[in-house]
Amino acid sequence: MTNISHVFNDLFQPASLLVFYKNQKKEMSRYYVELFPLDAQGHPLAPHPLSEEEARRLAGFLQQPNGSLAKRRFLEAESIFSPNVLHIGNGPEPFAIWFTPPMVASLLFQPALKTPSGPAGIPPLIWKATAKTLAVYAVKEEGRPTITTRLYHAPFFNLHPSGDVCMGTVRITVPSDCSLERFMSRWQAYFFGSYFSHLLLDGSPVQGNIVELWQNLVGTTKPFPLGALKPSAVTLKQLIA
Repeated sequence: MTNISHVFNDLFQPASLLVFYKNQKKEMSRYYVELFPLDAQGHPLAPHPLSEEEARRLAGFLQQPNGSLAKRRFLEAESIFSPNVLHIGNGPEPFAIWFTPPMVASLLFQPALKTPSGPAGIPPLIWKATAKTLAVYAVKEEGRPTITTRLYHAPFFNLHPSGDVCMGTVRITVPSDCSLERFMSRWQAYFFGSYFSHLLLDGSPVQGNIVELWQNLVGTTKPFPLGALKPSAVTLKQLIA
């Protein structure tokens, strides 16, 4: 089980205190603000009038998403974790691993593949992404994957044997304060919004001809044939490590 205690244990220490003074005139109220720095024990030190620069910084803090005084941390969830989330890695290069069930997706194919672009049934997928890279794998089970779930090559073009996706000329932009939910949806949009163009594996990533496979699926209501998937040498345990 993934340890997510860091999400709840962020410690905030009081740093300063604002005191607002108001005059007693009823016809036109006026305000005066003093800032009291606090020492390590939280005791107020000598105050000073709030400067214009301090006021601007305060306004900037108050305009952060959700009115938070602190900028959202990268891959921080906006709410409780989605059941699709499998793992969050918080090392030097943070990453997320999640899965999607079998669904219909709009796929784009370069004309050279002689496959029409359009909706098609795709298998359950496991995604791993950092701010700059994406890897995708397929699974045969529809439920939530476990550490022992067998991974298969994702049945798409533009994928390396390792599962890493070649995004070509797609411009990837992931904000430093991107929430977990926006991160996952953004990467899925990048993936399905780019054109499939070429194979990077030795042979087809599926049993049989991959071009014929998608020619038979695009524009139909057929579910993806899971028997066409080829096993991957990559394991879910390796993705988490």
